Amino acid sequence: MAAIEAIKEVIWFRGFSNELGLNSEDITGYCNSQSALHLIKNPMFHERSKHIDIKLHFIREVIARKEVRAKKVNTDENPTDMLTKVILSNHIHWVSQITCFSNHLSTKEEVMENIEKIGNSAAAVLCNISRIIPFQEQEDHLMKDIIGVVALLGRVHSRRLSRILSKYLGADQMLAVVARSFETAILLEKYKQTGEVDRCHGLHVEAAILDKFIDGRFIVMCFDNISPFRGGVKSGSQRKLALSRPRLIDGTIPKGFLGFAVNRIDLDEDMLSIKNNSGHGLRETLFYHLLGQLHVYETGEDMLAARACIEHGSVSLDGGILKGNSVISFGFISDPGVCFQVVTTNNEMLHYQENLKLLKEKKKSELRTINDEIEQVMKKRSKVLTKFEKIKSEFNKFMDDWERFERTPQGLSSKVSLYGELISTISTSFLI
Repeated sequence: MAAIEAIKEVIWFRGFSNELGLNSEDITGYCNSQSALHLIKNPMFHERSKHIDIKLHFIREVIARKEVRAKKVNTDENPTDMLTKVILSNHIHWVSQITCFSNHLSTKEEVMENIEKIGNSAAAVLCNISRIIPFQEQEDHLMKDIIGVVALLGRVHSRRLSRILSKYLGADQMLAVVARSFETAILLEKYKQTGEVDRCHGLHVEAAILDKFIDGRFIVMCFDNISPFRGGVKSGSQRKLALSRPRLIDGTIPKGFLGFAVNRIDLDEDMLSIKNNSGHGLRETLFYHLLGQLHVYETGEDMLAARACIEHGSVSLDGGILKGNSVISFGFISDPGVCFQVVTTNNEMLHYQENLKLLKEKKKSELRTINDEIEQVMKKRSKVLTKFEKIKSEFNKFMDDWERFERTPQGLSSKVSLYGELISTISTSFLI
């Protein structure tokens, strides 16, 4: 019943928006009950649905004509449930994402807090330790040769880019530990002769001190042993890789191409100063190893149109993922949990504010236009009502005279005369 009422509201809203000149051809109603969706789409009679009034079954016809689509919404992604059920932290986080601006800033501290929430992981333990002993500082400690966790080593300028790159890399690589060398990596975990993990050595000891327990596997990337990008770097403090922009067969740059993912990640000053034994930085080693020549496009449509010149994969800001040029990832982009830090440059903030101002003015102009149209309709309505009242008054007078003349000898000729006068009055009213 609730789903039927919701779809009725959708139909009303569609008609209302069409009257305002807004395109609303594709509207979807969401329902968290799979049984209700089956009843809506399946015309079969069911003993538990016999109480539903027959007049409400028109919803099935609406769905069949594809005027409105009905889809299942997961309980965890249903904001209406929060007013009737216990509110969990993931609901609050989800609502904050859909209600805030797409470029909502996230700090490195927030990224660390998100990592620490991931239970008994090596990355969470290292983040806890780093609050006491920072990465790469204390000489006689395990942290001396730990550069950090992948998610903490870079930042981007768009929340959408942060989310899609995090989804592309996956949780294992986002939470991968970056050690200075292979020798450092093997110190993090040791094994007994039986093959079991020796929890009295390495990172497990540090976890025990924090009253934590490392469970499951974790990835360690050995910075000094990663093969670097050999194509050179551009001038500038960020030392971005000198990659040639892709070209289509006709020689043009693909529509919507925003750059290479490896160059869309910026490094903090302390990260820029980190070099391996051969003098290469994090961008040309670690991030090139993770992202290669991954393209970034504005939309999935742009990405697929450029597939001919994509070799190493690509992502789009609206959620598209293409691995290589043959594997496509479909589906809803859920919250990846841990994302890169999001920052906005001064120029981008000014550009964003200017766009926001233009959008605000555009909406104001549209509202003024709608208001003017409403005023014109109201004036026409008032004019028509005035005509109607005049005709109504004349008609009432006609009926009174008609009854009066019925009682006179000249009744017939008088009635004909009155009828002619009424027709003349109505014609004149509608010509005004």
